[in-house]
Amino acid sequence: MPRVVRSLVLVAALTCGACVDLKQPDVLGNAPDAAAHDVRAPVDAIRDAGSSAPPDGDGRRDGPMPPDGPMPPDGPSACSPSSRLPGWYVSATGTAQGDGSWDRPWDLRTGLGHPAAVRPGDTIWLRGGVYRGTALVSRLNGTVDQPIVVRQFPGERATIEDDAGAGWMLTVAGRWTWFWGFEMTSAAAGRTASTVGGSVGRANGIVTTRTGTSTGTRLINLDIHDLSSGISAPVDADGWEIYGNLIHDYGFDDPESVRGGGISTDNTTANPIRRIEDNVIFRSFSFGIEAYTTTAGAIDNHLVAGNIIFDVGVLSRWSAGSVTNIHIGGGATLARKHDVVDNYTYTRPGLGARTRLGWSGGIADLSFQRNYFSGPTALELTVMGPATLTDNVLHGKLIGFTPTDYPSNTYHAYAMRPTGVKASVRRNRYDPGRAHIVVFNWDRRDVVQVDVTGVLTPGDRFALRDVQNLNGPPLASGTYGGGSLALPMASPAITQPGGQLPVPASHTDKEFGVFLLLRGANACPMP
Repeated sequence: MPRVVRSLVLVAALTCGACVDLKQPDVLGNAPDAAAHDVRAPVDAIRDAGSSAPPDGDGRRDGPMPPDGPMPPDGPSACSPSSRLPGWYVSATGTAQGDGSWDRPWDLRTGLGHPAAVRPGDTIWLRGGVYRGTALVSRLNGTVDQPIVVRQFPGERATIEDDAGAGWMLTVAGRWTWFWGFEMTSAAAGRTASTVGGSVGRANGIVTTRTGTSTGTRLINLDIHDLSSGISAPVDADGWEIYGNLIHDYGFDDPESVRGGGISTDNTTANPIRRIEDNVIFRSFSFGIEAYTTTAGAIDNHLVAGNIIFDVGVLSRWSAGSVTNIHIGGGATLARKHDVVDNYTYTRPGLGARTRLGWSGGIADLSFQRNYFSGPTALELTVMGPATLTDNVLHGKLIGFTPTDYPSNTYHAYAMRPTGVKASVRRNRYDPGRAHIVVFNWDRRDVVQVDVTGVLTPGDRFALRDVQNLNGPPLASGTYGGGSLALPMASPAITQPGGQLPVPASHTDKEFGVFLLLRGANACPMP
């Protein structure tokens, strides 16, 4: 979660007369997800904390968003210290000799080891503080109907910080566990390896074991940054869902190329569809989302939906190379059964990031709909089977096809900038007090007004944050008065990535911005 340094109080009581093209998360249509399992409020502590669970049924977002349920009150009382909640407790000063209570919490390694007292359906709360360590292993085992939830305690900031260099900070070796809302980072200095294929003493984020034991894992609203790579979900990550995370400032250079990545994934049609949804991935050395393997049949069956990906490669001295925002393809291996819908990508002039679907092996059974991509190269496509491309906006060069091949889309040459403003609000499925806002500000306005009535109601406490400056003050905060919010587009302030960067980091131009809107207790200053 972002650290709040100070608050700027702006009461949003603007009218909606200047609202731009606002779109809530689009319907995904018939996403092939019959094998996925979603549960409604399986953990009492989730309800008590004021968050909603995903919908029942097949998990598709083809109906209304789930009801908010009981939320913490808005106004001043929302920022009072939280009382104890049902569940078990871990703290940065806890011990293996603790009993998991509020007064005698476990240390993190013990809490992840599935103490005998923990049962399916329980919540393990991470108290605020810095947890230093790598090679953590979660052996927690919930069930499909009663997952175990590992979650940051409301109103506190739990940070797992690398202190041992290379390797994975967290390996998931248990089933049906949800990891929710905490921060993972590294304080290492290195950003350039001395040898080709070398490392920089900076850890990676989250991975599964390759033994098929991590079924049903969900990674929800995490803040993963300044690591060598973010999340690795290989074939054995059966039924994983990667949702709502902020993944940024990751990767490093070696003497020849970029290294690391945001989300690495591969899957098979025998597994449930791999869901990668509503993540914001930005300001990196290397790729955003990559589904790659040379194993036939293991690069299939993904839903990539609602993700916002920008400034991929911007930190690398090799940034003009062929890094990718979204890559699905594995050399000569055919990629099959992919839904790529409602995503947004932005690449600055002079950078080489693009979306590549198919590569030399091609892609088949592709549904590519309602995406909005902008960059010198918008899309590289190698279709080797059935493909539906409709209602997309592609601003930039096309590789592998022409507009006449798929006429039901909007195409813009990169040199010809579009006009107007495109703004979309994506409300969080797990936490109704949270939303991502993406703005393509082609008219280069200093301020863009966006209607947020789908997220806020008059009287709500709120905070609006620039994701490129998560550790800075909110752009606006206070009590929502109704109507639209004014989004400043010209601020150059950023939270600087850690370590010794080969290329200075800077904010995107005013023509593009991404914002995090928080409501109620989510909007309170963090310690």
